[in-house]
Amino acid sequence: MASPFHDFMMHGAGVPLLWAALAGYIVIICMLSCCFGRTAPLNMFLLAGFTVCMTYMLCAITIGYERNIVMAAGATTALVTCALTLYAMFTKTNI
Repeated sequence: MASPFHDFMMHGAGVPLLWAALAGYIVIICMLSCCFGRTAPLNMFLLAGFTVCMTYMLCAITIGYERNIVMAAGATTALVTCALTLYAMFTKTNI
């Protein structure tokens, strides 16, 4: 049984919004890396736009999977991030 949100993302107006988010993501990355990465107020707005675009694209991708698979992937990512952070904090090896 598909939810209304799933129908919106897969068949409704969500598809053009996904393409707009992808285009916005590419434009904002180019703007941040080439031109406005160190311009104080503008880079914060660009980072906010980048976050919105990435959030929408992540939502559009994960809407097609079951909830427990997405939760397991998120938990695994968090566990690996925490383990690498602890390793970096307590290791005696310099790279």
